[in-house]
Amino acid sequence: MRTHKDTNLLLDTTLPSYIIAGSFQSPGELVNFTYKKVQFHGGDALVPFLQRFLKKNSLSFHQLGGIIVAQGPGSFTAVRLGIVVASALAYSLHIPVVGVPLPKTEEPVGRREIQQRMRTLIAKGIRKKPGSYKNLRAVYGKPPNITQSKELIKTQ
Repeated sequence: MRTHKDTNLLLDTTLPSYIIAGSFQSPGELVNFTYKKVQFHGGDALVPFLQRFLKKNSLSFHQLGGIIVAQGPGSFTAVRLGIVVASALAYSLHIPVVGVPLPKTEEPVGRREIQQRMRTLIAKGIRKKPGSYKNLRAVYGKPPNITQSKELIKTQ
C-alpha cells in the first residue's frame, strides 16, 4: 500500500451521462482511471464511486496529495456536484485542489476517449498553481434554468 501523498485524484462530472475518476502521480503520469454511466447527474453515486475506485487501487482518501477537478462546461447540477465534492474533500483532507475547464465535447464513445480526457485534465492541471477549495469556480455550459429571472418577472 502506498504511504506517500504522491497520488492525486482526478474527477470529471461534466459529461451528461458519466462520472469519471482517475489517479496520477507526479510528474503527471496517469496511473489508473474508471468511469460509470449514470442517470440524473450521478449525485447519489459519486462518493461511493470514488470510494470503490480508491479501494480498488489500494488507496484511501487520506493518502491523496491533491485533487484536479473538471470545472466544466457542462450541466449546472453535474458540474456543481463535482466542484462541491472536490472542495469538501480538499477542505477535510487539507490538500490542494485545482479546477480545470475542459473543452465542451460530445459524449465519449469509449475507453480511449475517456483516457485522453484524463490526460488532458492532468496536463492542464499540473500547469496551474494549486489553490484552496475556496477558489474553485464552475464553468457552466449555459445559464442555469432553475427559476425565472427577476428581470423577466418584472416585465410581466
